[in-house]
Amino acid sequence: MADASAEIAAFVARHAGTAEAKAVERAWASIPTIRTDAAYTAALRDLLPAYMSDFRRWPDMLATLQRRLQATLLVGDGQVFDVRDRLATVQVPALVVTGTDDFILGPRHAALLADLLPQAQMRIFEQSGHFAHIEEACAFAEAVLRFTGRPGRALSGI
Repeated sequence: MADASAEIAAFVARHAGTAEAKAVERAWASIPTIRTDAAYTAALRDLLPAYMSDFRRWPDMLATLQRRLQATLLVGDGQVFDVRDRLATVQVPALVVTGTDDFILGPRHAALLADLLPQAQMRIFEQSGHFAHIEEACAFAEAVLRFTGRPGRALSGI
């Protein structure tokens, strides 16, 4: 969480004075006190700009995501969820993807995951945040097709 908080602070600094920066900062600060699905949904909608490398490149997509997003608040038992010691037992190929600007599970965390999974490949998308499948759709699709070994037609005009 500390890494994510630092990334949120960096986002707010990069976009200082914008409505999006103010909304992201307010939403991130509200997370620990959220108790309802409605409040969680509202916070995640406000956080969406931070999930993108540059939300200004995708105004229509951002607006659509904010309108359609619905979230369910899952409250854990207070225990840290850490299964790193069990990842070596995963015996299937895994494609670990991240964007350079992914604030929540960025390249450092992706590399850790890829190192611990015995059959992992990692792909970093240079112009993406958490939504590489949107921000670099063609490159993302090509990476998945290469990873799965399935031939695919050329993707253009997406």
